[in-house]
Order: sequence, then C-alpha cells, then structure tokens
Amino acid sequence: MVDIINYRDFWKQYLREHTKRSTRVVHYAGTIITGSSVMALGITSSPVWLGMIGVGHFALPWLSHKFLEKNKPQTSTYPMWTIASDARMLALAATGQLAAELHGARKKRRRKSKTKKPAESGGLSNPE
Repeated sequence: MVDIINYRDFWKQYLREHTKRSTRVVHYAGTIITGSSVMALGITSSPVWLGMIGVGHFALPWLSHKFLEKNKPQTSTYPMWTIASDARMLALAATGQLAAELHGARKKRRRKSKTKKPAESGGLSNPE
C-alpha cells in the first residue's frame, strides 16, 4: 500500500484499485443505492433505508473487491474520501471522462531507490 497523505494521492490509488470494469459497475450500483437510500431515509425516517445504505456503500463494494478485483477496499481506512471517490467515479463515467482519469492513474510513479546499485560497467550508480 502506498502512503497516502492527501486526497490527490488517494484518488490515484483509488483508481488503481478499480481497474476492472465489473468492479466499477458494482460500485456505480452501490453509489446509486446509497444516494437513493439516504434521500429515502430523509423523507421517510424508516430504518429500512439504513440497511440499504449499508448494502450500497459497504456490502456491494466489498464483495466486488473480494471476488472481482481481488484487493482490499479502503472504505474503513478512508471513509469520507471513499464516499467522495465513489461519487466522483460515477460522475466521470456518466460524462465520459473516466477513461482519461484511469489512464493518468495507471502511469507509475518513479520511486527513488533507497540504495544505489552499481551499473554493469564503470561502477556508476544506476539512474533508476
């Protein structure tokens, strides 16, 4: 796991953890269920909608990560950023802008090596 210190870093990692279209589709459904359930809860005050919020925000995404993406969701570690990112991903998908975001997130960050490796010739450090 990458050290996450701000939302921009979280967003890139979030996208990297949602590479499969099937996982994203389950998240879209979960986001729609969650949003609809929050509105219904506000209108009716029925506790049934609390359960539906749990299904939409936790159960569906968790199952998609476990069985489709085969990674661990960040919902419990970064709950507010996850809610924002689920909604952002749905909005970007609906407006046709998600592909560019996914492409940008796939670009690997260059990491500085903690130890310098000698080059094969000349004993110079490897510029990795």
